[in-house]
Amino acid sequence: MRRFAVLAAALIGASAAMFSVLSVNQAIANIQAELPLVDLEPRWILNAYLVALSVPMLAAGALGDRFGRRSVLLWGSLLFAGASAAVALVENVDHLIAVRAVQGIGAALLVPSTLSTLSDAFPDGSSRGFSVGLWAALSTVAFAAGPITGVWILEQGHNWRWFFYVNAIAGALAFLLGMAAPKVRGYSGRHLDVSGLLLGTLGIGLLAYALVEGNFTGWRQELTAGALLAGAFFLVVFLLVESHKSNSMVLLPLSNSGTFPAANAVATMNFLALLGISVFLPTYFRNLLGYPTDVSFLRLVPFAGLILVVAPVAGMVSEKAGSRLLMTFGNLLAAGGLGLLLQARLQADYESDVLPALVLMGFGFALSVGPLTTATVGVVQDFHAGGASGATGSARLIGILLGIGLLGAVVMTAFRNGLAADLAAAGIDTATAQRVAESPEAAAVLGGGSFEPLRNTLAPGTPPNVGDQVLGVARDSFLDAVNTGMLMSIGFLLLAAVIALIFVRSHVISLFRVESEKSPPEGRAPVEPTPAAAAVPASDPEPTPRVVELPPPGEGEVAEKP
Repeated sequence: MRRFAVLAAALIGASAAMFSVLSVNQAIANIQAELPLVDLEPRWILNAYLVALSVPMLAAGALGDRFGRRSVLLWGSLLFAGASAAVALVENVDHLIAVRAVQGIGAALLVPSTLSTLSDAFPDGSSRGFSVGLWAALSTVAFAAGPITGVWILEQGHNWRWFFYVNAIAGALAFLLGMAAPKVRGYSGRHLDVSGLLLGTLGIGLLAYALVEGNFTGWRQELTAGALLAGAFFLVVFLLVESHKSNSMVLLPLSNSGTFPAANAVATMNFLALLGISVFLPTYFRNLLGYPTDVSFLRLVPFAGLILVVAPVAGMVSEKAGSRLLMTFGNLLAAGGLGLLLQARLQADYESDVLPALVLMGFGFALSVGPLTTATVGVVQDFHAGGASGATGSARLIGILLGIGLLGAVVMTAFRNGLAADLAAAGIDTATAQRVAESPEAAAVLGGGSFEPLRNTLAPGTPPNVGDQVLGVARDSFLDAVNTGMLMSIGFLLLAAVIALIFVRSHVISLFRVESEKSPPEGRAPVEPTPAAAAVPASDPEPTPRVVELPPPGEGEVAEKP
């Protein structure tokens, strides 16, 4: 029962943290209507959480290895729960933004610690593959379903504070269930990778700020451009420094294998594509096909359901057969699903035009996200599982940030330019066409808002039929712009498939561990393979016993695992 309690804590904690990334997006207008805004921009209601979640993620994983993953999980749960409750009680937007940042820090502690704790609770290959795959599936679906679920909650008449009460309950449950996690001591004798912590945190923090601000302040604005360049510089230095260190946070040169960085690169590209799907697809259903929100929610069930069912099985299979082919084929299928969706137009039939695309995308993402997660935690030594989990979480968040910055910028530019040109071609005067295209109402459409507020951008006394014409043109322009974003996502998924095929090697038996087992250094002893891992036919060309390198003398002890 303890193992299942740990699994429940990991699933609840990680899902709540990822759900909170985008779910509050549609509630910003409701929050502004109720609370006074003092100094900060309202977009930071969303961005404060995302940036705060991104910045400490790498450090949180490494700190779990150093001080104990169970401790980091419990502190993260408490911080997330307490901040969520505090957000629900604030009385002005500025305080809300500040507490949202604290909530993001709690989530940053929570996400990598839930994944690495699963490795402690489920050390066996098959059970660990299934549990890690389930973690990847549920956290992915929670992120992707955030926007449409948030809209549905508001349409049911619930106040926006309801979002945060639910988060507080989820954090409290994660804390209570996390008490059952195995008490694996941190490696207290190991030196903290201080330079790695600082470089990685600085790089991701500056990059996160630049990517969420770029679409609003302009990419040439000095602060945004400077943050982007500085973030990229620090990340490059981080990779160079870590690749030559024996106490690296994430042990980058693992086994002379590209599996770890390649799997994380695939994770980045998968979540970049998922951002577009989670934001634009519900808008397509509601505003173009005319489905009510609850029907739109149900229309997405095949996509989410396939990820939930297939990803855990794929994770389990990858622990026996490796992740390369699953990740490669999965990304190809997801790209094919997006390609099918490009054929859907304003009068598309769901069953014949949209459902096949959703099935392909769901199956494809499921085959990728489960195995890539098992690969990233499976290729490292056990005492680096926290750092590896932090790196995987950071890779996902970089994908989300790139989706907001890069994909969002491309789609926004295509929509505004296309809308202005299409309105002019339809006979609307150039000044009006430009005003409509550059309006905040047009930007809100890309965030999932309705087309109807575009009428408010027209001059008073404009005939209703002109407003109808503007809305009709805007729908066509929106679909063309989203298709541009989908083409970009397809390109990234195809690149992810190529990276997986070329660089991902089997994590079922790590070369690092094999070398350690052949001639263990003084003071280190290989762990005996588990019965399940030992029961491999002699004819199997790639045996699966997992040999774990223990830390050198004086570098900490590990308590006996249950």
